[in-house]
Amino acid sequence: MGMVGECTLNICGDELDFAYIEKTLGLTATRVIAKGQEITLGRCAPSSIWSYSKSINEEMPFETVMKEFLKELSVQKSVLQEVSLRYETKIKCYIRSESGQLGYELDIEAVKLLNDIGLPVEFHILSFGMVE
Repeated sequence: MGMVGECTLNICGDELDFAYIEKTLGLTATRVIAKGQEITLGRCAPSSIWSYSKSINEEMPFETVMKEFLKELSVQKSVLQEVSLRYETKIKCYIRSESGQLGYELDIEAVKLLNDIGLPVEFHILSFGMVE
């Protein structure tokens, strides 16, 4: 398994208006979680979550997906900034690999897009540690 995962626009809040978010952004959620909904055995969501994701896989590596995802979001930057005044809004990148050694690059264009969008970014990297 190479690197897999997703780039996600994550919007959280106690009382999210899912219809407002989708109408305002013009995007359809890939996942919606209601506050109090069970997300894993015995664990419930502390707040509601609206997520829009693009998958990372061997055919679509992290760098390609990230740049395409950021270009898509940059078109909506003023709307995203408006939504972020109402709700906690972040870009989250989840990367998983069987290899204990991961590496990726954000080129200048991706860095400029991130800066232009103006949202916080989180990177979550999970390695299963099977280094040869």
